[in-house]
Amino acid sequence: MSTRFLSDMQQIKGEILKNLAAPEHDPFRINSLLNQFITVRNSAVDAGNYRVADQGALMLAGIAPTMFKCEEVAGLSGKLYFDYFETTMRAVFNIASDVKGDHKDALVSMGVDNLIKSDAFRIDSDSNIATGLIRNLLGRCTDKAPALKFCESILYQANPSKSGARTIIEAVFDITSSNSLPDKDAAARDLLAWIGSKEELIAPMVAKFPMRITSKERVDAFREAGLHSVANALYFRSDMLDAKELMRLNKTYGLKPDESYISQFTEKPNPEIKHLRELLKYSIAVENVFPAEFQTRQPWVVGGLVDAFKKLREAGIQPKPPAECQPLFAILSKHVKPSESVEPLMTKMISPYLEGSLELRGKMFTQALGV
Repeated sequence: MSTRFLSDMQQIKGEILKNLAAPEHDPFRINSLLNQFITVRNSAVDAGNYRVADQGALMLAGIAPTMFKCEEVAGLSGKLYFDYFETTMRAVFNIASDVKGDHKDALVSMGVDNLIKSDAFRIDSDSNIATGLIRNLLGRCTDKAPALKFCESILYQANPSKSGARTIIEAVFDITSSNSLPDKDAAARDLLAWIGSKEELIAPMVAKFPMRITSKERVDAFREAGLHSVANALYFRSDMLDAKELMRLNKTYGLKPDESYISQFTEKPNPEIKHLRELLKYSIAVENVFPAEFQTRQPWVVGGLVDAFKKLREAGIQPKPPAECQPLFAILSKHVKPSESVEPLMTKMISPYLEGSLELRGKMFTQALGV
């Protein structure tokens, strides 16, 4: 029985395509065929063949953009299609891309409503098409409302591989990197303005994104747009590390890096010295971010401390009091290698910080004795 339903729908689809390929379209014939398709699909549902019915919906979604290139067909059958079938994001993507004429915006609006009603973002297996859909809706349609309505609807929808907020953020850069949109700058501004209207909602979502999904250019784009909360959250999802920037974010916004941000630098088998030095400057000035189980094979502590205090002094930044730095120095003392002389630490600025570190004081004593 299910084979017959599928065969009948395939045959009707073939008749629709045959009519569309003819020199003269017959909108009424296509509308009649579409009604026949609906009848067969409903029969499949009534018989419990839901998988076949879904295949039928996908069949029509595949040819919908071709059908609706003809304004007469779209005017007669567009509403019928969107009322009776769950469409796909790719179908609406292609309608926004390929359909020309004044009727496109109406089709797109119905298509977006259909996607929202069917929860398409959450269940669609194509993880990239939603980003491209937003790009096309904003960049190729006169009416921007459906694009922003789609963004609103997906903000909290997600499946294991997708996040609505991340899809929207990615769409900004999908737009700006496009070489084919008629006015990509205006499209990007429209989307950034919408994100700005939702900034208090979106920024906390960005803070939960996976690590290393962004770049300096992307962070800068949001800062230039005045969306500082989003830009700051993106910074802490990047692999950028600059002590001055961390201190600025802390002083200006009261922000501190979370464990996932710090761990990408400290949990390597042998962390890079340049990263350790940046973290050290921040730790001395703001808060210790070195985990107790931190490990490194490189002799860097003495040189790093001397450099950190020097750079902070040059920048006019006051280190935390020695008592507040004791946990940090307790961790650092374990990583002073036998090859490192602690003598450079015996300065007026640094030596008070050593008083609370028994291990460092012990190393100083044994080195002074030449042991």
